[in-house]
Amino acid sequence: PFLNEKNIKTIVEARDSLRYGTCYIQKGGLGIEPMCTIYEPKFILPLYEAMSRRELSPTRIISELPFKQVKIAEPDRFNFMNVNTPEEYEIARSKREQGNVP
Repeated sequence: PFLNEKNIKTIVEARDSLRYGTCYIQKGGLGIEPMCTIYEPKFILPLYEAMSRRELSPTRIISELPFKQVKIAEPDRFNFMNVNTPEEYEIARSKREQGNVP
C-alpha cells in the first residue's frame, strides 16, 4: 500500500520485454510481488492455460516462467507490506496516520 514513484520507476527502467514480465522479489528471492509486476502481452497464453487448470496463484505462474526479477532495495521493503487481513490493514492505516511511511 505504500509504493512510491521511485518504486514504479525502478521496475519500469528494469523492464525486459523479451521475457514474460518483470517482477519485484523479496530479499533472498523469498517472495514474488505479483501485484507490482509488469506483465508482457505474451503472458496471456500461459495465464489462460493455468486458469484452465484451476491454477489461480499468480506467484506460482510467475515462478514457472522466465520473468526478470528485480530485488527490492532494503530501504523500500516496507513499501511492499502485505495487507491481506483486517489486522494488517489496521497496522498499515496506523502507520500512514502517524506519518510512519517512508
